[in-house]
Amino acid sequence: MGTPRLNLPWNSDDDGGTAVPLVALTGGIGWGTNRLGRLLGRVRTAPWLLRTIAIVGSVLALPVAAYRGGAPAVAAALVLVAAVAGTLDGPVAVNTRRLTRLGVVYDPVTDRVCEICWLAVFWMLGAPAGAVVASGVLTGLFEYIRARAVLVGMTGRGVATIGGRGVRVAVVVLGLVAAGLGGLTNDDLVPGIGTVTVFVWAALAFVGLIRLVTVVHETLG
Repeated sequence: MGTPRLNLPWNSDDDGGTAVPLVALTGGIGWGTNRLGRLLGRVRTAPWLLRTIAIVGSVLALPVAAYRGGAPAVAAALVLVAAVAGTLDGPVAVNTRRLTRLGVVYDPVTDRVCEICWLAVFWMLGAPAGAVVASGVLTGLFEYIRARAVLVGMTGRGVATIGGRGVRVAVVVLGLVAAGLGGLTNDDLVPGIGTVTVFVWAALAFVGLIRLVTVVHETLG
């Protein structure tokens, strides 16, 4: 059957959109994590360990953020660690020759579990439940269509849009840092910052989904 292909943000063909600076930035981050993944591969780091760190970090962000004050900024650090760990498992698997079909299945599952936790963090901070659910649904649709398009032959770059995971990570981290800074000033600012962040996530997911569907129809239609 050959070697399975991981469609991950660290891939040089992925998340490298051309029109949006933030997407280009996350493409550069993907290049950096790929290099770090090679380094970790040399010390025989297990891909499953990185996926575990990603989930644990994301889950821990929930109780940490609940403390309010500057705590959301600490949660941002946990999210960043989780996002990097979840991105590194792919290049580590390749460089340690541990790339398996089971790993290909678990990788996106890990990503979605982490993102559910991140959205739940903003719900705990006061963002409307409807906006949180809408963001999750739009993201799920985006990733499902993207995965199916890659399965039938589209390249990672061909389905890269502003709605990609790298952009979502940036929005979450920046939103939590802002909430932490706001919480140090006035806790009443935190729900508003959380709400704005979730709406930004939803808007980017919607625009990315529309763009993705358009590209898929133009390429495969």
